[in-house]
Amino acid sequence: FWSNKLHYMEELSETLERQIPKQKQEDAKYLTIRGRRHIEDKFRNMLKEVKERVYLSVAASVADLFREELAELTAQNKVVLLTDEQYILDGAIIYYAGKRSFASGHTGCEETVDGQIRLITDSSYALTGELQDEETSACLYSANPNLVRLLKDALANEIKLIEIEGKSKDIVKI
Repeated sequence: FWSNKLHYMEELSETLERQIPKQKQEDAKYLTIRGRRHIEDKFRNMLKEVKERVYLSVAASVADLFREELAELTAQNKVVLLTDEQYILDGAIIYYAGKRSFASGHTGCEETVDGQIRLITDSSYALTGELQDEETSACLYSANPNLVRLLKDALANEIKLIEIEGKSKDIVKI
C-alpha cells in the first residue's frame, strides 16, 4: 500500500515540477510606487531579499523605520548608510552627511535630506524618491543596470565628499 502511494506521489511531484511556471527574471523596467505605505512595503521587501549588500541614503528618522530589518542585515551583509544625523547601527558602515547644500543660480539654498530615500540592494535593484505623507510620497523602483549604476555612482561621489569634509565614521569603497 505504502509503496503504491509513494510511487504515485513521486509521479505527481514530477508532473507538478514540469507544469508549474518557473519564476521569471525581473525585467529591467521602471515602476512608480505611490503612497507611503506602498513605498515602505517595497523598501522592506527589498531588504528581505538582500543577498550581499545594501547602500542606503536616508534621513535618520527614515532609517529608524527600518532599524529592525537593517540590524538583521548587518550581521550577514554589508550595510552602508548615509544619513543626516549621527546614527548608531552596529555592524554598518555609516556616513554622516549633515544638511547638504548646493548652489542654485546666484542664490544658495539648503537641500534637506528628510524624506529623500535612495536604496540599492545587491548592486542590482534601486528605489529612489520621497517618503513624505501618504498622498505625496512617490518613488521609482528599477532593476535597470543603468539606473542602478547611476545611483551607485552618485552615492560613491557623496561618500567621497563626506570623506573630504572629514565627517565619516568609517571608510568604504563602493
